Parts: sequence; structure tokens; C-alpha cells
Amino acid sequence: MYKARPNDVRDAYKTAIKLLQYYNCKANLEATRVSMLSWAREKKYLNYFMYRPVATYPAGNNPKRRTIGTPASVAIIDHQTDLIRDYVNDFCHNIWFEDMLDELSRYTNEMKRKFDIIAAMGLCELGDEDMMGVTPR
Repeated sequence: MYKARPNDVRDAYKTAIKLLQYYNCKANLEATRVSMLSWAREKKYLNYFMYRPVATYPAGNNPKRRTIGTPASVAIIDHQTDLIRDYVNDFCHNIWFEDMLDELSRYTNEMKRKFDIIAAMGLCELGDEDMMGVTPR
């Protein structure tokens, strides 16, 4: 887990890309993070971001052109919360970050905007769900 907040947001972007490169993975970006997306587009780093997960589109809507960025609608947040609940129930013994455990124990839907780790965890779970059945290269 990396939670530093540098004074210049571009330093955070560079660090995020370095982590994605190091771990050879992609990030599921929140749709409101358009400045990071613009920065990544300009620097030719868009390949480090996932397309919007299919499960986040309205039922029966199979998108022809998928965009980057997952919206934070009520339905999507509810789905994320369900995925997080399932993960915690199945793998709570693997969670070693005290900050994450603290947020998990205090999280409520009414106060959801104050839980950055939970929001990040939900985006990870949506990305993981979207990649089910994909064999790692």
C-alpha cells in the first residue's frame, strides 16, 4: 500500500506509473480523475489503465467502445461494497495493513467519502472481477 501525498500531483502520477510498471499491472481509475488520465495520455501511459469494467455498465448494455475510468454511482459503489465484503469474508486472514483494517471496521455508506482505502479496494475488486478467467501472461 502506498499512501503518500506529494506537494505536486504530477509526482504522485509518476510514482503510480512506476508502481504499475514494476508490478506489470493496470489500474482501475476512478472516472473523476480526469487530470491523471490527461497526464497519462500526454505521456503515452494510457496502457497502464484498465478499461471500465463491464459490470459497471447498465444491465444488458454491452459497450462497443469501452472508456477508461469507473464512475462512482450508487449502484457501482453498492456492487463494490458487496465485492469487498466477499473478499474480507474469504481472505481476512491475509489483510495485514492496520490502516485498511481500521477503515474496514469503521466504514459506513453514510460516510463513504472519508474512506480512501475502501474506495481503492473497491476499484481493485471491480478490476479483479472484470479479469476473472483471464490467464496471466
